[in-house]
Amino acid sequence: MYTGSLTNTAEYKSCGDMKSYVSSMINMAAVTGDDAAKHDESCFASFKRVMSGVFDFSLLKTIAFLPILAAGFFCFFGL
Repeated sequence: MYTGSLTNTAEYKSCGDMKSYVSSMINMAAVTGDDAAKHDESCFASFKRVMSGVFDFSLLKTIAFLPILAAGFFCFFGL
């Protein structure tokens, strides 16, 4: 993680400052724990929900990602 990575997330930008962000994350963790016990969803549905939150395909559109993409392509091409 690089310095300032937290301040670049959409969740942090919506809160505005660190104190309100931390309190919202603590409250979200408490609510999520209660909701998890109430929800009865299938294993595949929960896996799909988690994976959609983990992967952010908007990163592929950034210019900074192009060198990483090129390096990965040439590495696999070389193998």
